[in-house]
Amino acid sequence: MEKEKELTQNLLMLSRLKNISLNVGEHLFRCLSKHIRQLKCLDNSIRNRDEWIEQAIKEKLDNDKNVDLDQSLKQKTISLKVSPEVFEDLEKRVALIRKFRRSYSKKQWLVDAIYEKLDRDMQRIKAFVEEKINNA
Repeated sequence: MEKEKELTQNLLMLSRLKNISLNVGEHLFRCLSKHIRQLKCLDNSIRNRDEWIEQAIKEKLDNDKNVDLDQSLKQKTISLKVSPEVFEDLEKRVALIRKFRRSYSKKQWLVDAIYEKLDRDMQRIKAFVEEKINNA
């Protein structure tokens, strides 16, 4: 009887969950998966990706409560100039990706490129700092 009640409660809870689909780049997907695995090794506070992302959403919602909406909603624009060769290669790459993904933009590719470069640079900075600390 108790197991049936628990099962009913679990089914009711599952039926209330809302679905969100989010297309992300391969790099972010791999980084997130690796991060979740590392967290699982540290402690068992996070069980899966959905739980971690829901926690990230809650934290962002809490942080946004303390931020001036006028300032936080402003979009920042980055204008850059690239060589014609790089632009042409970018166009070709995005066109190729669009053949395999139903929705993909040049903007998404650029954001992915920036995140990947930031990640690589942060790894270099981390290694540099660790080397300096170890040699001190």
